[in-house]
Amino acid sequence: MTVAEIPASLIKEWVWCPTFAWFATLSVEEPLPPHTLEPEAWDYHEVAEELLTYGRALHGKEYDVLVKPTLKSRTLGIKGVADLVMLSEDGEEALVAEVKTTSAWALREHVTLQLTAYAVMTKETYGVRDVRAYAVTRCWCVEVNWQAHVPKLIRVVRELKDMLKTEETPRPSHDGLRCAACPYRGLCPYAP
Repeated sequence: MTVAEIPASLIKEWVWCPTFAWFATLSVEEPLPPHTLEPEAWDYHEVAEELLTYGRALHGKEYDVLVKPTLKSRTLGIKGVADLVMLSEDGEEALVAEVKTTSAWALREHVTLQLTAYAVMTKETYGVRDVRAYAVTRCWCVEVNWQAHVPKLIRVVRELKDMLKTEETPRPSHDGLRCAACPYRGLCPYAP
């Protein structure tokens, strides 16, 4: 199987569990796990207003807000739809935000890598010089140093491309909580 561009959501799922990403790629009809649900009753514009206030205070800039923009990186061969991208009116800077449904959580590697992918794609799509990436919940917002995670993103994209070529089932993460919550556990050849 070949894919011209790898979806950013698949990158996140690969980091969550490579076997889950394999099942998702094959479009096995199973419900998605809770961590992929859209935020309920939470308007993206509310999040944007908070980030706008922060951006104005921190940088003294005004931003145009884009909700669910389509992004691409030709360099990495990835595509995706970020929750929010805010472009400074001077065209120099962008803020990208991933909105999470839970009210409190630890910043996990799969979220960090997803934001890294969105930051890389935002920089390429809009040609901005500086991108700031934020993970947002109802309780808090944290800036992610996405540049530090680019090497891991490149490795994960390479692993995904290899998996898509071979179509071999990759080994899972074997995280007890992830396996217990996985809708594919009944089909997984590695299930505990």
